[in-house]
Amino acid sequence: MAETAVKEKNFHFYFRLVAQNTFLESTPLYQKVLQIGERIQNETLKLLEAKNYHQASLLAELLHPFRPYQNQANRLKEVSKALLLLEEYVAKNLLFEAVQLQDQYQLQSHYALVNELEGMKQRFFNEQMALIDAKEYESVLSHIEPYVSIVTCKQNSANIMKKIYIAHFKDAHQEMDNAIDWEKSFVHYLHFFKGDKLLVEFAKESHKLDILHHIIRLEPPLENPLYPSNVLVYRTIPSKKLG
Repeated sequence: MAETAVKEKNFHFYFRLVAQNTFLESTPLYQKVLQIGERIQNETLKLLEAKNYHQASLLAELLHPFRPYQNQANRLKEVSKALLLLEEYVAKNLLFEAVQLQDQYQLQSHYALVNELEGMKQRFFNEQMALIDAKEYESVLSHIEPYVSIVTCKQNSANIMKKIYIAHFKDAHQEMDNAIDWEKSFVHYLHFFKGDKLLVEFAKESHKLDILHHIIRLEPPLENPLYPSNVLVYRTIPSKKLG
């Protein structure tokens, strides 16, 4: 019966027989069937890398009856459908929808399409950095707000917020230095980030390194922060705040 099931490619029935008669796992036929499953899995992966997502989904369906490969088959079906949808989002330049999908299905960059998405994310990041240089802080904050809670965007979001906060520090140093409580402002910054290069460089340039060194860190930065628009702390309330 087992040989007939394999000849007829009725792998659902074959693996049902194996489950009922575990001695079949020690037969040469079982090893041959596993090799068939391995080949299907490898071909599916090749199709995904070649951007042939529809065909990959069909092969993943063929793999599903192979019980030792069912988890892989489920994942490959899931990835095939996700990449098919991602292809549409990337073609339409729908960055937010694309990164949500990447985050939901944990799509890795070894897929060519995900690499294209990474390029889109990098261009978006570069655009925000240019806007910060142009002091368009409010625009940047509104642009990145939807992305901050998405895991795959956390690092870029953090880097953008660092740049904004340091830009605020530089503006305040030039325009209202005496109105700022720099120690409290640095402490506020350090709630969200470690004492990084940007902060140290600003402290050096503005002759506030002694203030920074005076601060004792008691707690690590927040894991999932909600970033305020500004971390400046004022000694006195100026007529016009920055940010």
